[in-house]
Parts: sequence; C-alpha cells; structure tokens
Amino acid sequence: MDSTRYKVAAAISLVVGSVAIVLQYIVTPLSNGNMTGAQTVEAVTRHHAAMGVALALDTPCLLALPAVLFLGRLALARTSRLASVATAMLFLAFLVA
Repeated sequence: MDSTRYKVAAAISLVVGSVAIVLQYIVTPLSNGNMTGAQTVEAVTRHHAAMGVALALDTPCLLALPAVLFLGRLALARTSRLASVATAMLFLAFLVA
C-alpha cells in the first residue's frame, strides 16, 4: 500500500491543504466571530474580491481531510490504539468544523 502514488498523494494533500487553509485565513476580511449579521454582510460587500479568493480556496482546503488520514497512517494508527483514537478524533473534528 505504500506505493509511490500514495506517497505523492499524501505529500500533495499535506502541503496544498495546509497552505490553502493558511491563505484563506489571511485573505478573509472577516476578522472575528463577534460580528452581527449586518456587519458580516457589510464586510463581505466591501471586500468582494478578497471573499472571491477565499471562496476559491475552499476546494483546496478540502485536501486537509485526507491529510489527516495520511498522518494517521504515518502515526501507525492500525497498530497503535492511541494513534487510532487520535486520528478518529481529528477526522471527526474536521468533519464537524
């Protein structure tokens, strides 16, 4: 199962997913979660181009999901109970968020 394609897919998911999440955090003009609905709409309309870039980064951010599974495999989740529980918790937290 440790073929070259698997390793390439893991590397791409880890790098691209992580970079996309950081870039989306930097680009998004919504500074905090304490904004009212009207303030959020106003911020989005003022920074329409930045929100477009943040929206385009949503798809590469999804690569972080398989990256969690790849990291679980790297941590030997099949043989270690602690690694399998940690992988499951991270995966479920990512799905809920």
